[in-house]
Amino acid sequence: MIYKRLLEPSKLPQNYAQPLDRAMDVREYEKLVLDMRVLKDGTDGSFSIFGAMVNEPEAYFRIDSTTVDFGSGAKSNPVTITDVPAFIRVMGENVTGEPICLVDVIGRP
Repeated sequence: MIYKRLLEPSKLPQNYAQPLDRAMDVREYEKLVLDMRVLKDGTDGSFSIFGAMVNEPEAYFRIDSTTVDFGSGAKSNPVTITDVPAFIRVMGENVTGEPICLVDVIGRP
């Protein structure tokens, strides 16, 4: 089992895409538990976890049930993924209000 932080506590800019060199390689895990936390809420927008089988920009797709909406008062959104892609990264969409969030990952082989 591993514990890693995919995203350190960060203010997300309007349309954030985590750089490819910061994407997490999770190929060796059959199950992931993601703890997506909002430390300071924003006024609008969302952030999600995207996955890909190869670490290329156009290969990433949104993983179901991994979207947290800012402005909704949500503080934590733990999600379990059993159909694990090879790589994961964080992306924000239409973010306003300078929210601060983080993402922790627990992987189980």
